[in-house]
Amino acid sequence: MVRRFFKDSALYGFATILSKGLTVLMVPIYTAFLSKTQLGLLDLLLGAMAVLSMIIGLDISNALAREYGESRDHERQRLYSSTALWFSVGMFGVALALILPGAGSIAHVAFGDVAAASAVTAAALCMAFSGLYLVVAQQLRWMMQPGKFGIVSVWFTLVSLSTTLLLVSKYRMGEVGVLYGTMTGAAAGLLLALWFCRGEFALSFNSACLRQMLVFCIPIVPSSLAVVVSQYASRFVLEHDLGRDAVGVFGVATRLGGLAGLVMLGFGSALTPLIYAGHHDPGTPKQLARIFRIFVAVAALGLAGLTLFAPEILALLTRSDYSAAMPLLGWLAPAFLLSQMYIFAPGAWIRRRMWWVAAINIGTAAAAVGLNILLVPRFGLTGAALATVLAAGLNFGFNMVVSQKFYPVPHRWRALGAVVIIGMAAMVAAAFLPREISMINLLWKSSLLAMVAMAIIGVGGVEWEWLRRGWDKCTGGPGRRG
Repeated sequence: MVRRFFKDSALYGFATILSKGLTVLMVPIYTAFLSKTQLGLLDLLLGAMAVLSMIIGLDISNALAREYGESRDHERQRLYSSTALWFSVGMFGVALALILPGAGSIAHVAFGDVAAASAVTAAALCMAFSGLYLVVAQQLRWMMQPGKFGIVSVWFTLVSLSTTLLLVSKYRMGEVGVLYGTMTGAAAGLLLALWFCRGEFALSFNSACLRQMLVFCIPIVPSSLAVVVSQYASRFVLEHDLGRDAVGVFGVATRLGGLAGLVMLGFGSALTPLIYAGHHDPGTPKQLARIFRIFVAVAALGLAGLTLFAPEILALLTRSDYSAAMPLLGWLAPAFLLSQMYIFAPGAWIRRRMWWVAAINIGTAAAAVGLNILLVPRFGLTGAALATVLAAGLNFGFNMVVSQKFYPVPHRWRALGAVVIIGMAAMVAAAFLPREISMINLLWKSSLLAMVAMAIIGVGGVEWEWLRRGWDKCTGGPGRRG
């Protein structure tokens, strides 16, 4: 499992650094061509899209992953895939038929501005194409085709980025241009993914397969919806208390915090299908524990580096009037990671105890809303960031406790804790370093990051030795017989 994991992880990681990393690549475009108010409206629309997409699509792709991975009959797998696709086409088609004619009314009620109707229309179309793209592109993951998934992801990124740049720079379409650019990329990615998946989809729909998938995924909907609420609650509370400009600044900080998520992307894409396919193997828990230890070490180093070099990153990717985003990175980067780390706690998913997942996510969503309402009026943007990381930490903690109950994994908590403490110490130290960008400061920060890396390797012990043996085997070195 580990060998297959790292092979797939490298392929998925390269692709998703480009595709999911699109949010980071777009930051210079956003800050150059969109005002803070426009960026704030974009973030609010994206939050609404995420909520509606979850309700409309019912997160059918996760159910498909479960059934596709467990089935060993290709015709049965094909039936599940086709049913999921046509269900998604029907649901998003109905949604568009309801939203598009009433775009003006929706804009007036939701944003107090009828002029936002064009943005609502663009958001609805973007939501539909992105939802269908996700179902078909994820099919390549369930088929364990990381190379083709990577090509589709890169194609989506290139088309989205180039189209958005054209629409916002030449035609000055603002947030509407971003939405139509993303929609165009999703449509292009959808067509290519369908080509790669030819033979996996057919003009067939099976109500029994749909019922089986819905039984699995319907409990996930309130759960996944709660995750979205946790992620976007800060934006809506910020708009209410501080205005849309504050939402724009927070949105930029969140996207930059997503740089830390690049550590997660390859891990997540490769790990989920492998767990579903191999959870019956008695060796899988041990392998999962090893992968998690490696991930924590890489994540701690990545967070330390992101925090240390935050001034340089901000200067490179944004205009100077977004400097208020810099203090938020130390909170939002770990929040981004924690919100994605549920994949390392698969127990409830494996045992189909989805109501546990729903209860955890709904509970932490309520905590996120409450924390934002409590902290934003007192601490502003910092309060929103603090609420986000606390809610994400609660979510991961509860998921891990429940997962260990249903699918015990032999984690080495002391070693993991030591690595986390080292990473946190580096992040705290970064707050006391000079903010000025200079060669001497770059050298100090690079030296500190190197010391952090050595400390993590030192407490990693067994995993470092395991990686060294793997390297020796690849190069024909002394560990060849190990």
